[in-house]
Amino acid sequence: MRGESPALPTAVVSAAGHYLPETVVTSATLEARYDLPPGKIAEKTCIVERRVLTEGATSDLATPAVERCLANRGLDADALDGVIVATISPDYPFPSTATIVQGRIGAVGAWAFDIAAACSGFAYALWLATGMIRSGAARRIVVCGADRLSPITDTEDSKTAVLLGDGAGAVLVERDAPSGLAIVDGELWADGTQTELAYQPGGGSRHPASPETVARRLHFMKMDGRAVRAAGVAAMHAVASTLMDRHALSPSDIRWLVTHQSNGRMIEDVAASLGFPPACTFVNIDRYGNTSAATLPICVSELMAGDTLDPRDRVLLASVGAGFTSASLLLRTLPAD
Repeated sequence: MRGESPALPTAVVSAAGHYLPETVVTSATLEARYDLPPGKIAEKTCIVERRVLTEGATSDLATPAVERCLANRGLDADALDGVIVATISPDYPFPSTATIVQGRIGAVGAWAFDIAAACSGFAYALWLATGMIRSGAARRIVVCGADRLSPITDTEDSKTAVLLGDGAGAVLVERDAPSGLAIVDGELWADGTQTELAYQPGGGSRHPASPETVARRLHFMKMDGRAVRAAGVAAMHAVASTLMDRHALSPSDIRWLVTHQSNGRMIEDVAASLGFPPACTFVNIDRYGNTSAATLPICVSELMAGDTLDPRDRVLLASVGAGFTSASLLLRTLPAD
């Protein structure tokens, strides 16, 4: 599926919403915990604070994000055809977190499922929803990226722990909606030879929970930060530049580059590699940290709630995640009602 076609319906992000838990953990607090010099975390990552859900599960982040999205559109949940939740921290191994959200919001009759593509999960899910809208299989789909990373964060691994936060963002994708962000094109990519750059070894069928896996701390996230940064920059550059080349676009043709909020320095590297100036690169990692699949939809929600988009503006999304996965989507602002 490449680009738009006059014969196909247009998939439009007609509304968005996000939710961040109330508890704030500052970088200053973590610097004291890990005996780091003041300002070191912000210098290395650009993160000043992040949010943590102290009680509950990923569905407790996703549900209010979806409810805010629907409220922003003025739509009842029973008008939805489907619910997709992108997450690597589901409430349970099964059933899906999406079914829990579907039940809580009262989306009667809507199908629901999860996607696990790590930090690329939202972009994967949004492109899948686009295909379903264009094919006529659905009219309205809510796509949510949500992760509660705090329970799987190894507090003994300071290099990883300082990066992560909890949060959720959601968008409503509608067929031929008159306003919002039209989804023009997408590019997905994966390289399964690099699965151990970032992964959670324990808890699956390879290393089921046992006293040994707990003792070895296998149920926490493991990440090779240096390798992830190098591979991640290359992967996001590749998928984003592919879309730009396909549509003969230069950075000056695009209002916003929105990348996965992984690390502030990594965002800078990706933008520089593509030729985007800082003024056209959307960043909120300073306030929320890396929330995995939630970073892109939170960014989109903040963009749509602000006053920085004009009709026919283009927005380029780019993400990278464990797997090793990457994705890029090109969006275009439609005229307001």
